Amino acid sequence: MDYEALAKEFGGVVSSKGGVDYEALAKEFGGQVATPLSEVPGRALASAPGSAAKFAGNLAQAGLMIATKPVSTGGAIIKGVGDTLAGGLRAGAQKALPEQVFKFLNQFDSPETTKRITDTAQAFGGAVAKRYGSWEAIKNSVADDPFEVAGDLATLLTGGQLATMRMAPTVSNAMGRVATQVDPTMIALRTGVGGVNALRSAAENTPNPLSMVNAAVTPYVDPGAVAVNQFVRAAEDPGATAAALRATQNAFVTPGAPAMSVSERLVEGGVPSLGIASLEQGLAASSPKVGLQMRGRELEQQSAIQQQLTRVEEMIQTQAASMAPADLSQLRQVRDTLMRNLADEQATLANTAQGVAQPLPTVRQADVGGEIQTRGREMAKTFKDEIVEPAFAAAFRADAPTPSIDITSPLNRAKEIIGDISAIVDPTSVPPAVRNLLKLSSEGVGRLVSLEEFQSVRAVLGNQARTIASTDRARARALRSVINEMDEALKASKVPEEGKTLYAEAQRLVSEEQIPMFRTGETGKMLTSGSYNQPRTLPSQQVEAFLKNEDAAKDFVRAFENDPRALQSMQQGILDLYRQDIVNPTTRAVDPKRAAKFEADKARQIDTLEAAGLNVRETMDMVRRDAAAVQRATETLTKEASKFSAAKSADEVVDLALQSPSNMTSVRDRLTPTARTALADELTNRATSAIERGDSKAALDYLTKNEKAIKIGLGKAGAKTYDDLVELANLQKDFLDVLSQAPKTSVSVPVTIPKNLTAKQLTSLKVVVDDLARAKAVVELGTPKNKAAGKGSTEAALEAGAAPNRIPGFMTPVITAAKSVFRSILDFQDRRVAAILFDKMVKDPDSLIPALEAAAKAKAATPAVKQPPRPLTIPVGVERAARGATAVNSMSNQENRNAMAR
Repeated sequence: MDYEALAKEFGGVVSSKGGVDYEALAKEFGGQVATPLSEVPGRALASAPGSAAKFAGNLAQAGLMIATKPVSTGGAIIKGVGDTLAGGLRAGAQKALPEQVFKFLNQFDSPETTKRITDTAQAFGGAVAKRYGSWEAIKNSVADDPFEVAGDLATLLTGGQLATMRMAPTVSNAMGRVATQVDPTMIALRTGVGGVNALRSAAENTPNPLSMVNAAVTPYVDPGAVAVNQFVRAAEDPGATAAALRATQNAFVTPGAPAMSVSERLVEGGVPSLGIASLEQGLAASSPKVGLQMRGRELEQQSAIQQQLTRVEEMIQTQAASMAPADLSQLRQVRDTLMRNLADEQATLANTAQGVAQPLPTVRQADVGGEIQTRGREMAKTFKDEIVEPAFAAAFRADAPTPSIDITSPLNRAKEIIGDISAIVDPTSVPPAVRNLLKLSSEGVGRLVSLEEFQSVRAVLGNQARTIASTDRARARALRSVINEMDEALKASKVPEEGKTLYAEAQRLVSEEQIPMFRTGETGKMLTSGSYNQPRTLPSQQVEAFLKNEDAAKDFVRAFENDPRALQSMQQGILDLYRQDIVNPTTRAVDPKRAAKFEADKARQIDTLEAAGLNVRETMDMVRRDAAAVQRATETLTKEASKFSAAKSADEVVDLALQSPSNMTSVRDRLTPTARTALADELTNRATSAIERGDSKAALDYLTKNEKAIKIGLGKAGAKTYDDLVELANLQKDFLDVLSQAPKTSVSVPVTIPKNLTAKQLTSLKVVVDDLARAKAVVELGTPKNKAAGKGSTEAALEAGAAPNRIPGFMTPVITAAKSVFRSILDFQDRRVAAILFDKMVKDPDSLIPALEAAAKAKAATPAVKQPPRPLTIPVGVERAARGATAVNSMSNQENRNAMAR
């Protein structure tokens, strides 16, 4: 044992000092103290009876050799077993073991034999390496189970490759039953040939021993069974693997390419397997024949991919050519038509602007104003004649026969205020009785008057007060006080109460209705004369007078609210004033801003008049909105005409149109059908030309940047055509990406393409992408991740137990007895197993499904057994180095344990 190397491996040095607690040291590192050779004989003597009993039972179960071939001695069963011990063990073992067994132990006395055993055991790995991979392990195994070791070491000494076979559960259970015949078997072993006969007899008591052993060893000696067994063991999850294979039975591959291998099927089914991928990739190196087959399949797939890519490229060019316009000569019509139509639209828009004011009437203000005044006079006279005067006449009729109203005092006061009353009265305009009254008043003679005479005088004084109210307010107030004095005289008179009541109603009609409607405000001015006997408001100014403020508008409503003629004239007059204010006299276009200002300035007046029945706002709003729309259109058209007139060619017009969706809409709407077609052809050609020259990036940039404008320019089918162009450009982009990743090969392999494939399948890029992705995934799975460990894919498969010379399990006498049968098969088994694995994994993965499902079922029925950790043996003389000496020595105790466990 190289203790220097062992000490260095565990971070220590060989120590010459004594006093080390090796039990504690071994426990700290998860190992055990080396077994002194002197202890082995005693432990072997103690364990020999139980070991012999178990060995006899196993030999009885191995009836294949015992019951069918004559064996002269028990020594023949364990031929080749040598002594693994030295010194003191030999003396003790010779006493306890059969002579034939002890003879075989003798050949282990040399270091060469011991090294051969440990090397072979370590190559097997697993339980075999644990029991025989070191001198320390051999000593402990012999000490604890000498008869079992005798059988196992026979295989190790002969270099056998089946040392890790795991027996079927039925065989193992049968062994337990036969072990009950321990005593006769032990006696037979000690007596030579008689022992063999006893073993043969014991074997005959086991039902169908040949079938049971065959069942146990067939998966490891028949190449087909070995291949399937290796594959199943390489699958991490047999059930999921089988399900993935079933789910991908009809998976589509590149036309002409070989069907998916099992690893590719598992990737496609979402259950990638490291063990299976490693096993599959290792097939190429298993034999020249399989390697050539794997290479041929690879070339066939590469050729199919290249041919599919060629078809895709041809399809892209064909579609681009079919979408490209055949003739672009009509493109110049785009600019010519656009410029001509812009000019026509400008002229049309100018005419439209002039027509905006058409709903507004054109009338003479003098006519509509005169009409209003005429209606005012007519209505005032009608009110007086038909309402006021009849009311007074009724009162006069109810008066007493004899005058009874004394107005002497009021008349005298009136004389003081205004002088001779006759001076303010036109004698020809008053009744004779009033003239006489006024005459008497001027002469200073008083008298009683009738109610009719009373009203005449009162009316004269009232008119005078209203006349001078604006020029002489003091005298007007004085005259109103005289009128009040007269009213008091009426109350004190003997006029009957009926007469007084009727007179009061007549006075109310005058004060509350006649005067407000026809004698005040703008209406009063309209109905009273000024200089030269003209109305105080001229007819041409009458509409504007009523419209100047809200009070004036109310004056009109009080007088004419129920007169349709006056209302109609007022409406015509207002709209005419609106037209005059908002229409440009030069262009005859409506100015929306002036229209809005007019409506805002006259808003209250218009609201008042609208409440009386006028309808002017609706017309005003319509005119203003139309004017604003025409103005906006004019401004837009002016800008567009200026912008597009700068374009010197149709190409430049298209460039400008592509700048925005509004530009494209503007251009397309002004084109003739022929020019629209030319525009759409140009928009399509800019994409297809880029695709035809292989510049999918330029095509996609153009289509993406101008998406909305292009769709508008392409017309009704714009969205679909656009989507087709984008799809074609993306297909070319993906094609170029795949082309750069696809494997290149100078070897052209003819491929057979199924006749029932559709054109879409023959030009599908996705199948190539999927094939490449699966192949890449399989390669990544089979490639070692830990480069520092230097493990290749084949080694990874070996570690997973996939190689034919690594049959799993533990050493048994059955394998020992059957070794001569296996040896002749294993010389060529690797090549045959690899060939079968190639056929199943690469050519016919579906044939593996039943075995996977059977393994999954068996796995579900067998409880998992947790394997104990590998014990570590610390030989005497190894001592941990001082902490901190090196980077390795600086690790904590736990880190040291982890490192050694690894």
